[in-house]
Amino acid sequence: MKLDRETGLITGKISRPGTYAFPVQISNSHGKANGTITVRIGQEMCLTPPMGWSSWYSYSGGVSQENILKTARLLITSGLAQYGYRYVNIDDCWQGARGGKYRAIQPNKRFPDMKSMCREIHSLGLKAGIYSTPWMGTYAGYMGGTSPNPQGDYSSLALPESKRPQPDQLFGSCPGSQRLGAAKTGPVWMITQDARQWAEWGFDYVKMDWYLIDVPSTERIAADLKKKRQGHCADFQFHPVRDCRPHQQNGQRLAHDGRYRRPLGQFEEDRFLPGEMAALCRTGALE
Repeated sequence: MKLDRETGLITGKISRPGTYAFPVQISNSHGKANGTITVRIGQEMCLTPPMGWSSWYSYSGGVSQENILKTARLLITSGLAQYGYRYVNIDDCWQGARGGKYRAIQPNKRFPDMKSMCREIHSLGLKAGIYSTPWMGTYAGYMGGTSPNPQGDYSSLALPESKRPQPDQLFGSCPGSQRLGAAKTGPVWMITQDARQWAEWGFDYVKMDWYLIDVPSTERIAADLKKKRQGHCADFQFHPVRDCRPHQQNGQRLAHDGRYRRPLGQFEEDRFLPGEMAALCRTGALE
């Protein structure tokens, strides 16, 4: 380890993962101070919070496979990827109907091949993210991670097709899910099979969006995302969003993926804010 006396930067190389502590003494005209610097090296630590791009403020209801891949390439050509911007995240409005071998949410027609999209994102050295909720309906009115019945049939709550802004926007534009009673966790939990599908497609990150966030649902989602499914290891970064400040969670801070140890939330003091470099030390939605 070396200290640059001009800049104060410490550089060096450690060959093995582990925890290393070494003493430091600082002195100037005001006196001396002693302390210890601890360096932790290992796969469980992130150098930065998860940093990247999310589709909502750029495309919202028009998000598509084409513009997700366009943005992934721009992270490389702009040079942002080399500074840690590695996540390319699909936000709301990607969902179609339930189906496939897991009866999981399938993409709508704007995403013809999720697996090939994730493969291309990975080939650029980036990571792919996706969006869902434990509610029956999302904020934008699309299908969520729970259902009113085991068949995944939402017709008892959904708008008639003629009244939907987009064919798969079952509950209409926000606040349609709230108005139609879909903005709540349904009786049938389907995130388990959705997680299998996300892992098979190749996603690395999941944004779960609901309010108020509760500890039991958060723990259940995290457990689903950590399980090995049909040979696919769902090693997801998992971040709940909306308000999860301690005073609204009976004093409990919610668990996230554990690699960046701060609570997450929707408010300015604990979320990423678009375009503000000063906010990158905060965790929250990547919007």
